[in-house]
Amino acid sequence: MKTTARNQFKGTIEAIQSAGSGNDEIIIDIGSGLEIVAGITQGNTRRLDLSVGQEVIAMIKATWIILAVDSDEYEFSTRNQFFTTITAIKTGTADSEVFLKTEEGVELVAIVTNVGVEKMALTVGKSVTALFKAPHVILAIKKV
Repeated sequence: MKTTARNQFKGTIEAIQSAGSGNDEIIIDIGSGLEIVAGITQGNTRRLDLSVGQEVIAMIKATWIILAVDSDEYEFSTRNQFFTTITAIKTGTADSEVFLKTEEGVELVAIVTNVGVEKMALTVGKSVTALFKAPHVILAIKKV
């Protein structure tokens, strides 16, 4: 499958929990002890016929990933938090691609404005927390 989402993770649904107000949280095991939580409507849970143990692909656009530095003293409301190290930065005209890797070897890409890269002093080797909201996770399944 080819999509424009830079971040794609194959995983297995380990839980489906009602989040109230017509939404579900789909908890996906992507290996190495890491999970992604997707927030989707209960209608989509039914339409995709999602079930525990099912294989899915979780996609997150690079522009939906927010980076935080020096965040050890803070807690964030977002369900998805990955502790990463910057492995590369590819600077464009207005934005930069920031390549990240977790200690477990999971790789992500975030798009950050060049002003943001400068203000946050982002450099290769710097530790950052990658954050993204559960509703920003798009799920895909193979057609049966």
